[in-house]
Amino acid sequence: MAEEKFDPEAREALEELEQYLSDILPPLVVADSVKLLLKYPPELMASAIHSWTVSQLRAGTDILVSDYLSYAARKVNLMGVFRLVPAEPFEVFMGA
Repeated sequence: MAEEKFDPEAREALEELEQYLSDILPPLVVADSVKLLLKYPPELMASAIHSWTVSQLRAGTDILVSDYLSYAARKVNLMGVFRLVPAEPFEVFMGA
């Protein structure tokens, strides 16, 4: 799913998500961006996570793609654990 189809606010939210996954931004700073992304199909966030994962891969390391994907899923899940996003839409989103 191409990011270009979405408004500038969604693109900015995706950039913040990638910075959060890279431990540049803390969860509280990214909470509004995640709330916004909950309004879009889950494939959009999945695509951003995929792009972030690909950007993290380095030759000669023992870190697997599955390690990055698991890490990203845990980081996104923390938004719900910390109650930084509304529970019901977040649960529906994560279930999808």
